[in-house]
Amino acid sequence: MGLKLVKKQGAAQVSVEHLHKGEVVTEQHNQEQVGEPKVLNGPVCEVGFEASLTTNLGNYNSTRIGCSLRLPCLHHELDQVFDFAMNWVNAKMEKIAAEIQPGQS
Repeated sequence: MGLKLVKKQGAAQVSVEHLHKGEVVTEQHNQEQVGEPKVLNGPVCEVGFEASLTTNLGNYNSTRIGCSLRLPCLHHELDQVFDFAMNWVNAKMEKIAAEIQPGQS
């Protein structure tokens, strides 16, 4: 069996939804690539981390934000890549929450 090189890049998705009485009024979904494409030599794994937050804005209005990140890695990198993904998602969530309600994140 020959050597297989796989070129992969991390992918993130961020969503912001504004709701009124539980119905989505507006929504925004963004996707972005994270990091440089990585050439992987060996068994490829994928690590993912996802977080979401719903904030009550009063008067039956709320905002729901979410962020997920999926990264390719090799088996021996799983823990290190998971820590990176968790920190990246948490930082992105804090930034988005601060933009929605400054001073209350």
